Amino acid sequence: MRNRLALLAGLSLALAANATPTRPWTTEESDDADRHVSPSQLPLEARTNRFPDGARGTFIAMVIDGVHDPELHPEYRSREEQMLQEDMCFRQAVVLARAHEPLPRLNAAHSMIHSKVDFDVVDVLKSTTGLQPGDLIAVERRGGEVLLNGERLRVVDRDAQPYADGELYLLLLSRAGPTAPMLLAQQFNVAVRDDRVWPEKQRWYSISAGELYSDVRANLRRLLSFACRR
Repeated sequence: MRNRLALLAGLSLALAANATPTRPWTTEESDDADRHVSPSQLPLEARTNRFPDGARGTFIAMVIDGVHDPELHPEYRSREEQMLQEDMCFRQAVVLARAHEPLPRLNAAHSMIHSKVDFDVVDVLKSTTGLQPGDLIAVERRGGEVLLNGERLRVVDRDAQPYADGELYLLLLSRAGPTAPMLLAQQFNVAVRDDRVWPEKQRWYSISAGELYSDVRANLRRLLSFACRR
């Protein structure tokens, strides 16, 4: 186990908070994002629903039909911890990374907005592809706002709030497919500020708001040491 004080000192100093803009969307990234959305959806500029400030668009909320309640195995302290391990087990990477400014894009059918966000990797807890601190990665997230013919079009995903420029986040990363050009992260944001972890919903799996990142990191490494069960 790494020295905690040295780790925290390194994280506090790693990468200045003034993040740079995200790189432009490539043709490959744009084409891949367009495939995520059915072209039969009504174009955003044709929808009648508006936000209170006048922007036209849509608000998305995920509906969960049932909650996975696994049998608790003895090595875990809680079912939430066990579910977190199961989630991490099938991710390509678990990292702490600093966000750049999100770059939204309206898809070809004008039915959805996706945002591309570059991240500077600060700490790597797991990587099946050789990620290292200092690497630059691109993450795709549904939502954002664009201007089209002078009108603001907006998509808000209740469970996937925008990343803040310069903020540190704990990310569980995967790809939509083996050739997908960008990474996807878990929906609920888990920010890290002042060396403490702040889940968007106050609690994320077994992690509560205000826990020290060093403690959370040590527990995540412990969970990652367990074998995947399925």
